[in-house]
Parts: sequence; structure tokens; C-alpha cells
Amino acid sequence: MVEAIARRIILADETVASTAHLVQMDATKITAEADRLSWPDTGSEVVKVTVEINDAHTWREVGSFAAAGGEHITRAGVPAPVSAATFQGRIPAGSLLRVSVHARADIETAVRLSWS
Repeated sequence: MVEAIARRIILADETVASTAHLVQMDATKITAEADRLSWPDTGSEVVKVTVEINDAHTWREVGSFAAAGGEHITRAGVPAPVSAATFQGRIPAGSLLRVSVHARADIETAVRLSWS
């Protein structure tokens, strides 16, 4: 797992993108995790996380997810520390991955990527 975007404050309507990360071996699964730090309880989505791949000469979206603010409780009854999504597909060795975060409200977060 790599820290794609270090912990930081992202202002409303701001988009932050990571640098590209090289995939060393073929993979079939990508997971993106966003830390839920100081996400306001707006009753609606406060963040959209998008994962992109470049396996030739152009970037294309692999997948994205949006998450609402406020506290999210797990089945065990404790607050969820992250929002995450996993995307399936062919990721050839030598591909580049990057992630971007678009905030719809002022948030604090960090984003990690992993692939296997």
C-alpha cells in the first residue's frame, strides 16, 4: 500500500491529485482508501475519489467512489476510520496509477492505494 496523497486539508471545490505510481507486476485489483478525518456532517457527499490508469499513452478512469460526511458506524458499532472501494480489472505491469480527490466541503484526509 502506498500513501498516494499525504494527510492534508482540502478545501471545498478543490481537487488534489497524486503523482503517478508504477505497477511492477500484473494485477487484477486496485483498492483506494480515504481517511475520514474532520468530515463535516452535511447530509450529502463531501468527497469523490477517482482512480486512473495509464497503460499506454492516455489516462483513463478505473473507478471512483463518493462518500458522505459525518460519522459512519460499522456493523460492530464503532466509527469507520476510512471510506474505501476496490476495483477489479486487468492492470498490466508497467502501468501507472494515480488517484484524485475532489472535495465538496472542507475536509481533512489522506488517501492510500494498493494493488494486487
